This record gives sequence, structure tokens and C-alpha cells, in this order.
Amino acid sequence: RPYLLLPSGHALGERRGISLRDLADEPLILLNNAFSRRYFLSLFRDVGLEPKVVIEVDSVEMARGMVGHGLGYTLLVTKPANNVSYDGMAVRSHPLRDVVRPLSVVALRRNTSVGNAGVQAFVNECEAFSANYAI
Repeated sequence: RPYLLLPSGHALGERRGISLRDLADEPLILLNNAFSRRYFLSLFRDVGLEPKVVIEVDSVEMARGMVGHGLGYTLLVTKPANNVSYDGMAVRSHPLRDVVRPLSVVALRRNTSVGNAGVQAFVNECEAFSANYAI
């Protein structure tokens, strides 16, 4: 489930719930890989909004660092173990108030792997793990 990452002390962080509409005029630090970029932009477009993208970055930690320095907010789906960026800046995660489409994960395998016990065990483990995070 996607969540919002704000710098510690950001005015929106005091709200009980933060929606995509609340973020539309705020500066977005967007992850620039094919799947993340398309997914996060689609969340805004699904509700008729266009976010204010100020910079696109290639790594989650670069986005976290820029958020920590107050350059904007970001949306993420993975949560690091702490609320401090690599360079020591405090960040805070917040759930989105909106009900949004979850990010899809797909497992593919070659036809030649059908019947392979190791491959099947891996797929089974992935399905069991992801069931804990289904919306």
C-alpha cells in the first residue's frame, strides 16, 4: 500500500488524514523508474489531478534524503526500518486518506520450469508473503 513521506515538521504532517488532493500543489519528488513513476502518477490521474513534480530521482534513498531536507514529499511502497535518511535527516511516513489502487506484483516463469519443485516453492512463498499485504 502506498504511503506519503514528509519532512519532519511539515505542516501537512499534523493533519489526521492526508489526501492526494491535499498534495496536488506541494512539490513531489518522484521516483523515476518505469513502474514506480507510472504507478504514482496514475494515482493522481485516477482522481483527476496532476501532481507538481519538481524532480525525478532514481533511488528511494535519494528521494528520502531530499524529503528530509524539505525539498518536497514523495510517495513510496517500501518502508525502511527507520525514519532517518542516510544523511541523518528526519522523515515521517503517513498513510494516504484516499483508497487507491494497490501496486500489482506478477510472477512469471518459463514453461520449462513447470514441475520444478524449487521454482514452485519460491512462487508459493511469494504468494503466502504477499497475502499478508493484500488490501
